[in-house]
Amino acid sequence: MANPGTLHRDTWRKLMRLPGPARSAGLALLGSAAVPAAAVIVAATGESRVARFLEAHPAFVNLVAVCVAVAAVLALERPHSASPLAYARQLRARFLELQSTLDADTRRRPGEGKEKQDELDVSSEP
Repeated sequence: MANPGTLHRDTWRKLMRLPGPARSAGLALLGSAAVPAAAVIVAATGESRVARFLEAHPAFVNLVAVCVAVAAVLALERPHSASPLAYARQLRARFLELQSTLDADTRRRPGEGKEKQDELDVSSEP
């Protein structure tokens, strides 16, 4: 079994290979998934006006969480057409592209692929 510290480091490295917008969207999606649970905890344990509001309007909290999730997805990948099915295919293609890039980076050995970059650097010099 792998060392938990090594697993944590490897996972962190993989996440850092993702483009910035994809990381931001993922963080927003995780946050929007956590908002309803956090609201329930605040409503159950608090006596403030906010806690009473959250307890009285749980559907509002869910609506806000869904809106944040949709906004995060739209910010990551803007739709190219008005069709929801076309947008779903576009999102799927984007996800598969990110996944294949991450998988290829994971499988590549350190330093592999630098030869091509070195050749491009040499050929671009005057």
